[in-house]
Amino acid sequence: MAVSTQFHLAFILFSAGVALSAFAAFGQAHADQKAVVADCTGGECRCVLSDMTMNDVAIVTGTDLPADPEAAMVFADGEPPRWASLTRTGSEFVLAGGRRCDLGLFQDWTPEDGLWNGRTDLAGVSGAAECRQLGALAVEMMNSDTRLARVAWGGRFDMARFWQGTDPGPGDDRPVWTQVDAHTATGAGGGDGVVTWYRARLLSPVRLILETRIAGDGCSFDLRTEAFRQE
Repeated sequence: MAVSTQFHLAFILFSAGVALSAFAAFGQAHADQKAVVADCTGGECRCVLSDMTMNDVAIVTGTDLPADPEAAMVFADGEPPRWASLTRTGSEFVLAGGRRCDLGLFQDWTPEDGLWNGRTDLAGVSGAAECRQLGALAVEMMNSDTRLARVAWGGRFDMARFWQGTDPGPGDDRPVWTQVDAHTATGAGGGDGVVTWYRARLLSPVRLILETRIAGDGCSFDLRTEAFRQE
C-alpha cells in the first residue's frame, strides 16, 4: 500500500460525521469505562483492554454505544465492527456467538511487525460542489491500490515507522508525529497550500484507526481508515 500523491494519503483515516454516536452515548454511565477490543481476524480472537473509553471506540467506529456495559468491540473478517456481549469463563472470555479469547492478552501490548493493509472511507466533505466528487474519486484510488505496508514498529507504537512502511513517494505527505500516549499519536503535515492533520489510535496489536483531515484549494476532506496486520 502507498500514500496517495494527490492527497498525501494512501493509508490514512479520519473519523468525522459520527456525532450521532456521541449523542447516543450521552448519559450512559459506562461510556467512560475502558473498552475491551476483540480482534478476530483469521478466526482466532485476541482481546485487549484498550486505552480508549467505550464512548471513544463507539465514535471512531461509527457505532452506537451498547446498552450492555460488559460488551466488547469485535472486529472480524468480512464483518463491520460491532459490539458483542462478553462473559468470563475460567481463564477465557466468551463473546456472543461462541468466539473466545485468552485473559492473558490483557497485559501491556504493542503493535506487531509485518504486512499491514487497510481501507479508507470518506467520512465528510465541505467546500465547493465538486469537492465531494473529487473526494470520492481519491478514496476509490486509495482503495484500489493493493500494495501492503511492511512495518517494523521497533517494539512500540511509532507512526513514523508505520508511515515509512507505506513507502511514500517524493511528492507525498511526510507528517511530523507527536506521541500522545502508548497507543495514540497525532500528526501534522501538508504543503503547497494544503494542510493535513492526523490522529492514529492503536486498538489492538494488529489493528489501528487513523483519522485524517485534508484542507486546501477550497475543499476539506475527512477520511477514516481502518488498518490491520494481514500477515
